[in-house]
Amino acid sequence: MKKTLTLLLCAIAMNVMAYTPIVIEGYNWNIVNRNAILDNAQTVIYHTYSEKIEGDTVINNVTYKKLWQSTDAELANYELIGFVREDVENQKVWTYVGDKEYLIYDFACNVGDKVTTLKSLQSAKIKIEEVELTIKAIE
Repeated sequence: MKKTLTLLLCAIAMNVMAYTPIVIEGYNWNIVNRNAILDNAQTVIYHTYSEKIEGDTVINNVTYKKLWQSTDAELANYELIGFVREDVENQKVWTYVGDKEYLIYDFACNVGDKVTTLKSLQSAKIKIEEVELTIKAIE
């Protein structure tokens, strides 16, 4: 019985740690964003927006998924905001901005690894800044 229980717990632990892809057609995220405190009464404004992955495009012989966003109150009208792709085997997610691909998530990184990613992206101006980070902790 102990041996069976140990094997079952190991199987459960391995399943919990399995990587789950996120760049999948039909995925939809509804996000509530705290924008600002407006007045002396400490009134906080919240803004809801929705993002979804729908459709493909090919850039430099690489297939990306289209990332759409809706910011209207009904979350009904979507506009194209970017292109993303996922390397499931290496557990990384990339975006294509301007004329280059950028790492935005690395789920396989370890403490001590160095990663180069986007520091900020202001889509209205297409201002892109890269930063190299050293992973100090994973929580």
